[in-house]
Amino acid sequence: MIISVWAILNSAPSLRQSLELAEYSTVQNALNHLGLTEHLQIEGQVITILVNGREAVPDTVLADNDRLLLLQAMTGG
Repeated sequence: MIISVWAILNSAPSLRQSLELAEYSTVQNALNHLGLTEHLQIEGQVITILVNGREAVPDTVLADNDRLLLLQAMTGG
């Protein structure tokens, strides 16, 4: 299956690409494939995971043509 990935993270370069994964792959599988797992485990960082515009978790199973979006909360002043 092929999914679209868009990641906007402070701790990694922004990314927008298509990704081919095995059927029944999870969000975690996609993150591992992209090398982004460690960016989601930085203490104090809030990362929102969306699949097709709905909040998701790493165990969420993906389907062909899904859109995976990773957003890091911004702070400042």
